[in-house]
Amino acid sequence: MVQQTIAESGFRTPTPPQTVAIPEIISGKNVLLIAPTGSGKTEAVLFPIFDQLLKIRDRQGISIIYITPLRALNRDLLKRLDVWSKKLAFTVEIRHGDTPQKERRRQSITPPDFLVTTPETLQAILPGKRMRTHLRHVRWVVIDEVHELAGDRRGVQLTIGLERLRKITDREFQRIGLSATVGNPDQVAGFITGGNRCEVLQVSPPKETKYFVEFPHPTDEDNVVAQSLYTAPEAAARLNRIWELVENHECGTLMEAVVVKSLKPKPTCSSCSSSLLAVSSWSTDFLRRILEKKLKAKALEDGEVDALSRARRSADLVLSYGRRAVVAQCVYGIGPQTASRILAKMHDDEKRFYKDLLEAKLRFITTRPFWDKP
Repeated sequence: MVQQTIAESGFRTPTPPQTVAIPEIISGKNVLLIAPTGSGKTEAVLFPIFDQLLKIRDRQGISIIYITPLRALNRDLLKRLDVWSKKLAFTVEIRHGDTPQKERRRQSITPPDFLVTTPETLQAILPGKRMRTHLRHVRWVVIDEVHELAGDRRGVQLTIGLERLRKITDREFQRIGLSATVGNPDQVAGFITGGNRCEVLQVSPPKETKYFVEFPHPTDEDNVVAQSLYTAPEAAARLNRIWELVENHECGTLMEAVVVKSLKPKPTCSSCSSSLLAVSSWSTDFLRRILEKKLKAKALEDGEVDALSRARRSADLVLSYGRRAVVAQCVYGIGPQTASRILAKMHDDEKRFYKDLLEAKLRFITTRPFWDKP
């Protein structure tokens, strides 16, 4: 049934992370999956779990706990899971600090098969008498963005929570960690499993790009630039080298906003056919949900207030500067505050604008600690 649903949803062939991880997860092993963003690692974990879940005829309580470090990630995940839950006939719900009391009460009476939560909320629901009854049936725990939790206080809290959950279940449950980048995989694997055996699966991106590493030595011109930017001569030398590369680029055209869905598998510049280095996108669904809450006079969370504030600043910049504001923010992936500083120095020549962009970004990097002071 799962395979048929996957095929109907447009998944033709598994991605490298899915090829590597699915057999290991089906076999019941604890797994730490390290793979690039957008490579399908979430599905690599969920597909085999769905397959095993549907084989349980008399499901009771909560079978799957999915832990993310941020509530905003919980909502995005819930939207994706809703589609699968309707197709595969299982229930999924979210639980965090702002979950209304009515929903909490309903979850304690009729628990979902799949619970999405945060480390703090997991600790909060463990003492509840009814919830403990439901948590006894947990078979899988998935920790997303595990690198965000390992090594800090929240990670310690999560480790304690998982061991408390282990006492409630009175048996081992399968533990799976997901991350795009981990510097010390073995330590993070131990963090996930409490020291038990864990398979570390690292999937590298395809080797289709050649990298050339340069370390330009400062010249007299670089020393002058360094003084004007209040930075090191080595940094100024690298900046000038970047400018040289831009000057020698075949077309030097700055790309406008990009619709991610319309991109080809290997996107290229429309003017000179060179490969595009990076593309960033904005979650319009997330912003729409924030605006709907505000229109209904509902209280916004801290992360939603910040997102709305950034959106307003971005809108003001686009209205003031038009296309150049879109270029500065969308293509180069910088925030509206930094973009406003850059766009304060406008030039008709786009190449000159690009150089100003690089200089402003460097100034931002070298002086940011002073801006952050109260």
